Amino acid sequence: METGVGLHSLLSWPPFEMHSDGNYVVVMSPRGIDVVEVDGLHSSVTSKGVTGLKGGYLDSSGLYVVGDDGLHVYDPVTSLQEKPREHQRRADPLTVLYGGRTWDITDTTHPGMATVLVTPDDPIQIPQVSDVAAPGRLPMHTGAMTLTAPQGGAWVWARSSNLNYSGTWDLAAANGGIEMAFQSAISAIGPGSTSATLHVQLQSPADGAIKVRVTYDWQRVEVPTVIVGLEDRPNDGGGVIEASWLPAEDAAWFAYRLYVWDSTDDPLWEPTANDIHFFSTYIRSTYWSHTNATVTQADHDGVTETLQNDRMYRAAIAIEYVDGTIGDPMTYPLNVTPTDEVPAPPAWMNAEPVAGGASGTVIMEWSACTELDPDRTRLWAVQQEITSAIGLTSPLEYHWSTGNTTALQLQGGVPYWFAAVCVDEAGQSDPDNATIIGPVVTAGGLDDGIPPAPITGTTAADVPDDEGGRLQVNWEANTEEDCTYYAVYTLPASGWQAPSTVDGWPVSAYINDCSITEVIIDSLGESGLVDDVVYWVGVVAIDDWGNGDVDNVFIVEATPISNVVGAGAAPDRVTGLDAWDHPEDDGGAIDIRWNRSAAEDFDFYTIWISEYPLDDISDLWDSCKVIPSDCGLITVDQRQFGADFQLELTITKALYGDSLATLKSETIEPMIPLYVTVTIHDLRGNVHLEGLNDHMVIVTPIDNRGDISPPDRLAAPVLSDRGGDSGDAMFVEFQPSSASDIAEYRIYAVIDTPILLENIENLKPSKVIDREQHLPILLTTFSARADPILDLDQGDLYLVPNRRIYVAVVAVDSSGNAWVNNLATSWIEITDELSADPCPECPDVSGIRASWNAAGSLIEVNWDASDDPMYSTYHAYVSLEAFIDTRNATLFKEGMRDTILIINEFDDAALAREETYWIEIVTFNGDVHTFHADPVEVPPWSESSFGTKQPGDDPAGDSWVDRILSGEMNMIVALLSVAMLLVGAILFIKPREDSAPAPWEMGAFEVELEEQKEREAAGLSDDDDFTGDFDMGIGEGLGVGSDQGSGLVASARRDGSADKDAGQGADESYSATSASAGIVAEEDIGPVPSADSEVVDELLGGPEEEVDIDDLDDFADELDLEDLDDLADDLSVEDEDVDTSFLDDML
Repeated sequence: METGVGLHSLLSWPPFEMHSDGNYVVVMSPRGIDVVEVDGLHSSVTSKGVTGLKGGYLDSSGLYVVGDDGLHVYDPVTSLQEKPREHQRRADPLTVLYGGRTWDITDTTHPGMATVLVTPDDPIQIPQVSDVAAPGRLPMHTGAMTLTAPQGGAWVWARSSNLNYSGTWDLAAANGGIEMAFQSAISAIGPGSTSATLHVQLQSPADGAIKVRVTYDWQRVEVPTVIVGLEDRPNDGGGVIEASWLPAEDAAWFAYRLYVWDSTDDPLWEPTANDIHFFSTYIRSTYWSHTNATVTQADHDGVTETLQNDRMYRAAIAIEYVDGTIGDPMTYPLNVTPTDEVPAPPAWMNAEPVAGGASGTVIMEWSACTELDPDRTRLWAVQQEITSAIGLTSPLEYHWSTGNTTALQLQGGVPYWFAAVCVDEAGQSDPDNATIIGPVVTAGGLDDGIPPAPITGTTAADVPDDEGGRLQVNWEANTEEDCTYYAVYTLPASGWQAPSTVDGWPVSAYINDCSITEVIIDSLGESGLVDDVVYWVGVVAIDDWGNGDVDNVFIVEATPISNVVGAGAAPDRVTGLDAWDHPEDDGGAIDIRWNRSAAEDFDFYTIWISEYPLDDISDLWDSCKVIPSDCGLITVDQRQFGADFQLELTITKALYGDSLATLKSETIEPMIPLYVTVTIHDLRGNVHLEGLNDHMVIVTPIDNRGDISPPDRLAAPVLSDRGGDSGDAMFVEFQPSSASDIAEYRIYAVIDTPILLENIENLKPSKVIDREQHLPILLTTFSARADPILDLDQGDLYLVPNRRIYVAVVAVDSSGNAWVNNLATSWIEITDELSADPCPECPDVSGIRASWNAAGSLIEVNWDASDDPMYSTYHAYVSLEAFIDTRNATLFKEGMRDTILIINEFDDAALAREETYWIEIVTFNGDVHTFHADPVEVPPWSESSFGTKQPGDDPAGDSWVDRILSGEMNMIVALLSVAMLLVGAILFIKPREDSAPAPWEMGAFEVELEEQKEREAAGLSDDDDFTGDFDMGIGEGLGVGSDQGSGLVASARRDGSADKDAGQGADESYSATSASAGIVAEEDIGPVPSADSEVVDELLGGPEEEVDIDDLDDFADELDLEDLDDLADDLSVEDEDVDTSFLDDML
């Protein structure tokens, strides 16, 4: 077992150095020295606190330690007894004497330190008095350095490490051939060299260094140089040119001077030696081998200017000599103009799904853009085959500093094509030559490496009744789960027997849905199919990881044939063409849009933008159709992008010239009107090239950077009411503005007076529409007045019927300019066709009462019968929200003749106890019923309350049942329970004709009881029909309903003047199956009158009769036990309709 001293026994921890002589270990730490014995218990022998230790050494003679203050010697080591400093014989102080000066160097005589005696700021002057040198030698000075100290016998060790001195000697006087040697070295200097090579041999007894400077004057012979190249720097952002010249052959050359000037106004001018002194700038190079320069500035009439891409420049080169004189300038014969080149797209791109990852994740990588002014890389991901990026939308952009990799999250399991371009600082890119890869499936999980089964049932045939060049291919679907897309391979037949592999064949089409089993092909890679040529066609199914069996393919052959005699018909001309100024730019771009072509044999679009009208472009197309881009034309070979019906492009080039023959493609210039049209070409080259004036638009590009001019005011709009509604919408039509930079239109609508439209600065528009919005526009809201200080507005204010509404339309350009006053307005009064009540004379239903049953499984609704036999039929409407119009509720039941309704479900689902239901009963005359509603509210069911609670109910009018359930009559309930048992027994012996029902039966039999009383009062039998109007005030007292009699609402219905509730919007949807109206605000209608005590007494069986002891005795004597047994049997019978558990809980 190892033992040793603990760290707490040492002065500090950790140690930085340890030494041993075999008997002891010396541990050196920041706080001092510890001595530990080697043998025995390894205990600490002694310690000594010393700071600033650097290192040490231990042997039999003792311990030697170096600290900040010098050397310490300890002997013996076991006691760390330090020897006196005199024992070390240290020289202190140590003094140096040299050249008549003294230095105390004691503080610098420590290991690793150097002593500096002489510095350039404090040199020693050595007199030259009697030093004589031998021929060929420099005179040297001999001096002695003395080291002294007060200690005798002190050891001193010193070494000279560096000695610098300077002096002047006449070498020519000492050696007559040295001048000739220097002259020979100068004569050997080559042109453009900045130094000469001269071998000077210096010898000394010890190593040293010497610096020699030689000055020599001679007569110069000028040999000028010439510029060999002056050109625009490629692949940059413009504003830079590059110059190169030959190396100078003049031996007296000292520097190059390159002069560049603006030569746009005088391309042939060349400067003289005197002219270059007036240049404001030049480039100077002092390196003879440096024979090129990058130029960003030039002189223009004595002013230094940055190079411009629209200016021409020339340059001259001259030689500068050592004395500052300038040789004759040599001018380059040609002019040059800097240009901002369009960056090339990435050289390569790769996209792969993540193995084992989530479906839809794709890792993208592309080569870095190489332009000198990079800004970002632009990527597109589309779900269709593409050949260029022209017309693609929704790009993904990555700044050049973020690298050239990214992870995309796309729709999973779908084939994608990816396109990429490089974008420079000027926003330029080359979408026509974008780097494109695909298809790449956004797969997930792991690659099983197993391709889908080979396709069977493949057929190929010529497309009938066409102009040729097309084949229709059909096959049987692959139903495997991982089948993602099909690839149709095509190759001209080269033998009698078709092969079984399509490896290396060009792909004619991709089908991104494995449920599609047919396609029409018209191309062989990038070339079209040729009529009367036999082609082999094969279809391969490919899974989500790109696995496809290309070696086991069922290949068929087919031949495209033209079925049209003579020239074919050209596709229909372009429709939906529109063009406008590109917003927020310098006037160098326009936007165009057109509808996609429906031609079956569509090939491509050609976009024509010209300063010159393009009515007939037949001759121009003949010279440009081989390579349209050479003529500045843009072609788009995609019929459409995705499901978009229209194609939209931003164009920066146009044709400028005063005739078709002089048209030249240039960058679009502002304020020059341009004619825009699009021609549609089919596979056979058929196209309409004449009569284009009727299919052309004019657009003027505008520099929006300083645009403050609003478009012209619009004429008054045309307004029309939307029929069949509630008077909450209208249609607005107007003549669009002819301005090219229109961005949007703002529609303002105010009520009653057009004064608010005299200045619309503080009005928010009712609606804002884009420039391409189709007319007419549906308008549903008024303009809100905004608070310019608090930034508040009134929110949406919906249109109302039967009021005069004034409307103005304002055109707004892309810079936000618009007129705010003197606007042309129109007005209209819209009609509420739906709010006209079809039956204002229909009487209201009174006495509507609704309550949950005790179990909370259904709602029972009762109401008073109508007095008028014409309106003895009823409709019931139910909603989960308050409503004032039956069209905003659900028709629950119609054609009812009874005055009771049981609701056990709503919207095909059982009633929810926690919901609040609103119920309305309306009369029906056989044809129509009123739309007005004043529903009763049925609050959520609970064990303590399951009756209707009307808004504004007063507690004083609560029924005794409600008060019992609320716990206000617990004592009375207890007393009544005992009394009821006794009275029940009495009634059993002598039943009363009008006994009151049990409390739990009152909600279910209330209506029947009232009807029975009325029949008796009227002298009617049970078979007689009773339709008389009667008041059931007890309903209010019981809390199970509320009287909806002929109040204010009924009067409003008959008068036709009932207003809509304030909480209802003017745009309510009158749906027969759903309610959208807001909750009607509760109004305080005052206290509800208490229940009639006589009616209550009647329901409870009349006033209690006094029963004395004698009566009870008689009752006991007359009591028959068999009758009680029968009573018990009757009470044991289960009543499935009444749940009495709540009474048990209450008692």
